[in-house]
Amino acid sequence: MILAIAVHKCNYLYRYNLHWFHWYFHDDVQFNELRIFNMKFPDCAAFTWFYYVKFKTVLCNQVSGRAMPWILVVLSCLFYGFVHVVRICGFVSSVIRYRKVVKGNRNAVSIQPDLELDHGEHEGVTILRPLKGKDAELYGCLKSSFIQSYRKVQILMCCVDEDDPAVEVANKVLSEFPEQDAELLLGLDYAYGVNPKVCNLVKGYKHAKYDNIWILDANIKMHKNALSRSIGLLKNNIEIVHHLPVCVAGPTAGWGGLLDDIYMGTVHSLFYAGINAFAIAPCIMGKSNIFKRSSLDGSVKAEHGMGLQNFAKYLAEDNMMAEALWAQGGRTVLAPDVAIQPLDSSTKIREYWLRRIRWIRLRKYMVVSATLVEPFTDCFFSTAFVCLFASLGLKGFVFLTIIWFICDFINYNLMFRKAQAPVKPFFKFALVWFLRETSAFPLWVIAMWGKRVFWRNKEYRIRSDLAAEEI
Repeated sequence: MILAIAVHKCNYLYRYNLHWFHWYFHDDVQFNELRIFNMKFPDCAAFTWFYYVKFKTVLCNQVSGRAMPWILVVLSCLFYGFVHVVRICGFVSSVIRYRKVVKGNRNAVSIQPDLELDHGEHEGVTILRPLKGKDAELYGCLKSSFIQSYRKVQILMCCVDEDDPAVEVANKVLSEFPEQDAELLLGLDYAYGVNPKVCNLVKGYKHAKYDNIWILDANIKMHKNALSRSIGLLKNNIEIVHHLPVCVAGPTAGWGGLLDDIYMGTVHSLFYAGINAFAIAPCIMGKSNIFKRSSLDGSVKAEHGMGLQNFAKYLAEDNMMAEALWAQGGRTVLAPDVAIQPLDSSTKIREYWLRRIRWIRLRKYMVVSATLVEPFTDCFFSTAFVCLFASLGLKGFVFLTIIWFICDFINYNLMFRKAQAPVKPFFKFALVWFLRETSAFPLWVIAMWGKRVFWRNKEYRIRSDLAAEEI
């Protein structure tokens, strides 16, 4: 049914022929990718409601008897209830996990004060940081690795090009902490695949002196006790310890940054925490992951220090690494800190749109079932679905939307207090939240409709083995 809706909507949108994005996307490839999304944002919510009213009428006219509508009522209510169970589990687990905030520290959170800190008396940890370009607050992000309270740490910063602007920042941090076991590795050993991040990190992965590896993106800040609180969780069958990512848009951020800010602080964090609470499948992001090199090497039957390069053929290397370890009986766990990503003030709305399309399209190949039901994690689609089939009407739609909005606003404030980041004013939050929710379903349709994946000005297609190849 969902695919039928998507196909019908795509055809309708294509015929609508407003070409609203034409002036915004100067790149023909990007415009062709988004040309079926021809509606202005104010039209999307009204059109979505109109479409499902029409869809319900057509469906009911084709059904004989009176049993089917009641079945739809029950199924829609059950599915809507299930979505909220996952949301509530995510919210409750976040409250429990992030229950105490350290005052006066914007960069991170103090979680579970009763959790004993491991300051590195036994096992060492190698931190790998891939460098590419000068990210927002890059100096502060890199410095957060050097001030970790965990003592037994090796820091390897990896960059392909010695003329990259990130190299200057990395050298500045190195000069400030000359006593730290840290090094900047330049160059590219070999192009093992299409994933530039993995290819960049392979040299550091081989050079690491410790079995415990912490892959931490260059644009991520962590609390000084984050590693001390996380390393102790890497035991028994836990093979990956990861951190919930929170994007923080500054006061001068553009619409793209604000959309990322709201998305990561609401729907993404709720379902990310909720799915991990159920622990029925691996659900991680590659922003901050701690694992054992020996386990990863063993999961792909590679020689010592040669396991990471096997994932260079995938664009979503984080998911494939988790799948490989999960298949060996390993499990993942969320650590009691958040990974904070400061956002560039110049982030544009089209960058957010294209990033969301890329993520959804990749998930379409990696986890098909979860991607098909993804629209139900968004407010307008999910609420319209249950209201139409349960005959709750427009008043029911408005009421449930308000409840959903309040839950998102509370969770957003919770996450940003944990990150010690400034919370957006209510009306600004409401405006960006409405814009994000309105654009969610059209972006999902576009992502499901297309086959090509665009990343870093290159075009890829996903093969049947989930590996990517450049077109």
